[in-house]
Amino acid sequence: MGSSFENVQVYIGSQDKKTAHQTIIDALDALVLRGDYAETEADHPDNADLTLIVSPVSDEAWISVYLYHEWGRCIPEEFLFPRLAQALSAEVSYPVVGILVHDSDVLRLDYYQGGALVDQFDNEWVMGYERSEAPPDRIRDGHPERWRDLLRPGTAPDALRAAWNKEEVFIEDRLTIMAFLLGMNSDLVQTYPQELVETDALDFFFMMYRRSPRKSA
Repeated sequence: MGSSFENVQVYIGSQDKKTAHQTIIDALDALVLRGDYAETEADHPDNADLTLIVSPVSDEAWISVYLYHEWGRCIPEEFLFPRLAQALSAEVSYPVVGILVHDSDVLRLDYYQGGALVDQFDNEWVMGYERSEAPPDRIRDGHPERWRDLLRPGTAPDALRAAWNKEEVFIEDRLTIMAFLLGMNSDLVQTYPQELVETDALDFFFMMYRRSPRKSA
């Protein structure tokens, strides 16, 4: 069985790293607290109803956001892929990319700005159709030129297309190339939030919430 994971990548480029980091944390907090959640003093993510994890301040051009849930536990519907990426993009001025890998075979990218979808790439999933049988409007081949401002300096959009189309046994190999072209940290792009919890990654920022009966009533 292959790997399956998802995360959100926020492009901050050359913006002040600490300011951008705090802006993203504040935006996530506001987003969650507008729903059926409240802050909690839980001492571990497994004791919270919802946990978001944000990568630490660094020199990276991207900040990673992960939704943590216990193995076998249902993900809150409002945070299912790609809703978190879209909702966060509506809260901040930065470009936001949702990344989904399924069973090491499928790679989907959803790129948002200001809550609006800019582009999508999906190497295989075509809404339940085999790719060769799918209606044209259900094929998400992506438009590399729309990613131009996110690429490393000197990188042409055609390089991104080549990465998307590259034949690899495992889709993570394709994702690694794509991450490099976009200046993303490949390790962070392929990190499991469960591993961050299990290894007690103290440099990451953990945001834990509980469901609020008052709000749900």
